[in-house]
Amino acid sequence: MYSVQATGGPPAVLFDNEPGIEIDFHDPTWLPDGRLLFAAHRDLSEPEASGDGSRDAGGDDLEIMEIGLFDGDRREVVDLGMSGNLKFLVYDHLSEHLVYTRNNPSPGVWVIPVERGDLSPAGGEFLIAPNGWTVSLDDGGSMLYVEGAMTQSSNELVKLDRSGRLTSVVAAALPGLAEPSVSPDARYIAVTAEGNESRDVWIVDLERGSDLRLTFDDVDATTPAWFPSSREIMYSEIKGMSSDIVSRSIDGSGRRTELVPGTGYGLWSGLAQMSPDGRLLVYAIDVDGPTYLHVSDIGDDGSLSDARPLFSLEENPSVLDARVSPSGELLAYMTTDSGQPEVFLTRFPSGEGRWQVSKDGGRMPRWSSESGELFFVSGSGPGQRMLTRVEIGSGPEVVLGEPIALFEIDESAGVASIGAGFDVLPDGVEFIFVRREGGSGSPSQRLILVQNWIREFGAAE
Repeated sequence: MYSVQATGGPPAVLFDNEPGIEIDFHDPTWLPDGRLLFAAHRDLSEPEASGDGSRDAGGDDLEIMEIGLFDGDRREVVDLGMSGNLKFLVYDHLSEHLVYTRNNPSPGVWVIPVERGDLSPAGGEFLIAPNGWTVSLDDGGSMLYVEGAMTQSSNELVKLDRSGRLTSVVAAALPGLAEPSVSPDARYIAVTAEGNESRDVWIVDLERGSDLRLTFDDVDATTPAWFPSSREIMYSEIKGMSSDIVSRSIDGSGRRTELVPGTGYGLWSGLAQMSPDGRLLVYAIDVDGPTYLHVSDIGDDGSLSDARPLFSLEENPSVLDARVSPSGELLAYMTTDSGQPEVFLTRFPSGEGRWQVSKDGGRMPRWSSESGELFFVSGSGPGQRMLTRVEIGSGPEVVLGEPIALFEIDESAGVASIGAGFDVLPDGVEFIFVRREGGSGSPSQRLILVQNWIREFGAAE
């Protein structure tokens, strides 16, 4: 936890996380008496009672929070007996309430009255705004929150051509469908979607026009990627504060096989990709926040060699997305080390050389296996997001063509959702995007401003 003077200056460390006990900190709030209120993710190395009431090491274990106080010298845990997985913690000194949101059980904005000194409970917690999210307060008793932000949209896969025109809907809608990954033979698309208890991998068969749920485990499955055979996939399983890279046959007949255990916790840990010849596996390992790329050789029996860093220690970017080129000689990756997302190239698997592909923001690099073009989403800040292509010449010298914008990715019109990902069909002529079912546009959300919120919601208590 750091602090910075309001007038600017270097950050100063207030306190470190306790290894084996905490992962990271959230929602720091200064109290009127100068103490710091904050929330901390607990390190659940072993399964414990989680936010969903179970003792399984599933995705909900990520949300276990402890509330702490720091007086400048020492820290202490504040036990309020609150249930569920809290976020966006804020203290209202006028009414002496803690205000927070949670997504289970009973999602929405919650409050609990507390004693001014030690913040011990002065009553029970109660819900004031169902389906509310991202709450903040001012010093005059007003509350601002987002209503409807937690709505899980039902998404479908669509094909777009190079002009951005929708050519077909290719799969039935699923809750939270995202992360499309086209198989090398272009017959299948792997996606993830929300289930009752976890996020699962589904396989869409373009030939048969059907889909198959592949995983049924009580863990969240993310970032699916294909073996060169198009008959097996790999993906990350999030377990508590860690994740593993595993594989399965797409017909459901094969058992789960663990490829790389313990890649750490982070939204971008894992990210496994196999070289086109099936001899190398590249993946990201979370190292206390940054995610660094590593490479392992794949033996004839499918075993992996010890991981080795892709980049030298002197030039080791934190990578949030990566794809091996069709030739297996280059790796396109996305990093935010410059202060905004940008796409770069390096030689693979040596990690030698560094060529910047995007010019003003770039993310989600994807290759066309037939044309050899690299596609990515360009743009930064609040500006437009464009699907962009660039020709790449490899050999003794890496030659980059000029980035050419193909079409705008218009989320507000429901044409495609950037955050849900996209992929390129082998010919580079059509693309797989995610849109909300029927192209219905963004889920309904609105900002709610409540003046004198404690009077407005007091009856709820």
